[in-house]
Amino acid sequence: MAIDNLADRRARAVSGWYRTSVRTFLEEFAPEQVPPFDDEDRRLSAQLDAVPETAVCLVGVSGIGKSTLINAIVANDKTVAPAESDR
Repeated sequence: MAIDNLADRRARAVSGWYRTSVRTFLEEFAPEQVPPFDDEDRRLSAQLDAVPETAVCLVGVSGIGKSTLINAIVANDKTVAPAESDR
């Protein structure tokens, strides 16, 4: 976890450095390079802002409440996984 936080902080620092220093330099001396660098900066920002997905596996005998638990966690009053009582 600490490594991920360090990598995240470093990536955000690089992005900030690009926006505050490098981009200004490029605008003056190599304006044709600004769009590709901006695209990469947006891609990096999107990756940093993305919420990581977590895979979960529920295992149990029939009728124990796996589908009911899934529905309660992710769907509130809706049904995303049919429970035995819904069939």
